[in-house]
Amino acid sequence: MAGKLYFAQVDLYNIQSGEVYGVSNTRLLSAGITGYEVQRNSRYGIVTSLSPGSMYIDIDADDHAVISLTGDKEIAKAYTMSSGIMSSLYESIVWEQLTGYESVSTISVFRKAKEEGIELLQITKDNLETQLEKLNTDEATKQAVRSAVGNGNMVTIPAADVTIGEWSGTGYIIMDESGAGSYMITGGLNGGEIPAELTIQVIVSAMVAVMGTATLITTLCASIFATICPVALS
Repeated sequence: MAGKLYFAQVDLYNIQSGEVYGVSNTRLLSAGITGYEVQRNSRYGIVTSLSPGSMYIDIDADDHAVISLTGDKEIAKAYTMSSGIMSSLYESIVWEQLTGYESVSTISVFRKAKEEGIELLQITKDNLETQLEKLNTDEATKQAVRSAVGNGNMVTIPAADVTIGEWSGTGYIIMDESGAGSYMITGGLNGGEIPAELTIQVIVSAMVAVMGTATLITTLCASIFATICPVALS
């Protein structure tokens, strides 16, 4: 349900904004994974116990063919960037809609960073080393940023980590020249998650409490887009 709700809402936004920007947007085959990941407690590399985890969504492929109706490539790029930002926002909104719990996505991390007055760094090949000196995050994320920039992309990332609920980390955008991007959060997810340790029973109870609204939204969106949105979910 979460995956279908996510793609349906993103496609609805894309259709509406496409009319505003004057572009034609065709969704290509896309794929996402939603699930529940338990917390593993280990000793000497061996899992000794499990504890409650959280729900997540990981959008591995969200591909589109975007063409400006006037032939303006900059308009197509602006539309693609707008679509990516909203897609990231829906990666957190979808869990909030289904469970009522605050969720984390790249854009929610950026919003939190803005509230706390944390600078957003734009990192390219030309300023990589100087910007990395300002970046206060874990080494794995720094290496991911370095690798992305080395491949010719621009990375936008807060200068310091933020805390949302029980989650601490960062989010960043890897963007290519077309405006298409990957919206990442700490841990390698190209998506979002609930920043709290919840049992399955708590999650099911929360989803049941809001199921009426969510089911209605999913049914309406699915009926509208079933024939025009080739989406593969696993």
